[in-house]
Amino acid sequence: MDLDRGLTTSGQPIFPVAPSGSQWLTTADMRFRGDVSGTSERGSVAVKLQFDVLDNIRLGSIPVGTPLDTTSQLTPEDSIQIRQAYATALTPLGFVIAGRMTTQWGLGMLVNDGMCIDCNTVDVSDRVGFITALGGYLWTISYDYSSVGQGVSRAYNVPDIDWDPSDNANTWTVAVMDVLSDFSRNRRRRGGRTSVEYGAYGSLRNQQNDNPSSYLLENTRQVDVLVPRDYRALATDGWIRVTAPQWDLGLELAYLDATIGNASLLPGVQSNLSVGSQQWGLALESNLHSQDGRWRGGLNAGAASGDAAPGMGGRAVSTYSAAQTGDLEGAQYSLPDDLMVNNFRFHADYRVDRILWREIVGTVTDALYIRPHLSWEVAEAGPGRLTLHQAIVYSQALQPTSTLSGSAPLGIEWDPSIEYTSTDGMGFQIDYALLLPLSGLDNVVEGLDAQPAHLIRSHLRYRF
Repeated sequence: MDLDRGLTTSGQPIFPVAPSGSQWLTTADMRFRGDVSGTSERGSVAVKLQFDVLDNIRLGSIPVGTPLDTTSQLTPEDSIQIRQAYATALTPLGFVIAGRMTTQWGLGMLVNDGMCIDCNTVDVSDRVGFITALGGYLWTISYDYSSVGQGVSRAYNVPDIDWDPSDNANTWTVAVMDVLSDFSRNRRRRGGRTSVEYGAYGSLRNQQNDNPSSYLLENTRQVDVLVPRDYRALATDGWIRVTAPQWDLGLELAYLDATIGNASLLPGVQSNLSVGSQQWGLALESNLHSQDGRWRGGLNAGAASGDAAPGMGGRAVSTYSAAQTGDLEGAQYSLPDDLMVNNFRFHADYRVDRILWREIVGTVTDALYIRPHLSWEVAEAGPGRLTLHQAIVYSQALQPTSTLSGSAPLGIEWDPSIEYTSTDGMGFQIDYALLLPLSGLDNVVEGLDAQPAHLIRSHLRYRF
């Protein structure tokens, strides 16, 4: 995965390298996902609980005792993750919804609920909202407790209270949509009908002050000191999906605008320079289906706005220093000269490949990609079916100054799979990936060409 291209300008490989010098890295992990739901006798009130157990815990990573004599594994404190715990109530005017819930929108390019079999990043909100039908559309308005900052203890066994409301980050969202359930969409397809779904939303987040103690290093924390932040961000997104009897097409477009009045992370230190951001991203998905449904293929594509600063900016970490030319990662702004962060980042669980964007960069950003794909249901065996999947992904940077070499072409990746799914709930899949890096990943300083990378991944799942 480090492409045998040597070190970046900052002296780091672009992917971890085994101390033994091995060219192969391995890992195994698992999760148990549970869904519990219920409704009232008349069906007007519903509750839902969804949780993950041992989520992304590497198998064999926390043995009891020494590796030589261990016979057991420890259980970490955070071994149970609550993804959703919310309720809905039907009123004469619409649905009232409240609690902790995942969020999915459009194709999942910007907002994604992480429900795929091996998704690792989920959008979860503590939310109060209202949904109603008006004029043939669904209208929603919601308020998210995005971050409420430091808490102050009150009495024994009583929840703490917000230390200072001025450091809260709150989010208001308004959306309108015309959508169908999966059941209705598929029924209309089988009946020879074409369905058109679409939606749009606007989401506003703001924060007056900030308490960086929750994300700064331990030795720099000052719990009782606020930093003026003056943050405002507006996210807008629109999508459309057309489902015909033998083809479907989906398109999503997002635009984000944000301003940080004070970019300083140090308590007591204020910057007089504001940092801005203007980002856009788009994704296209298409499929053609054979008459018997055994063949499916199409062309997917997407683009994410870039930033001229060095580094791709795929992993947004607030404590990153500015990147140098020839680095893969780093902050996309640098005071006082560069005051804009314009690279759009696809949601990490909106997967377009298996090596370049998923493993090395982290997500699609500052780039465009084209992805032809094909699936073939080879055979039915007992209660299951065997399917072959193929995809080829071409990726290129929009801002050549962001790449490791200063050249725009990044790579061509081949991603085949073989999958067996059973109506009994068992599924097995083997994925392979081959990345052929292009000039954008070369090491021009040391004169090293990036070398191919390989990946093999298997999934075993049971659903009941």
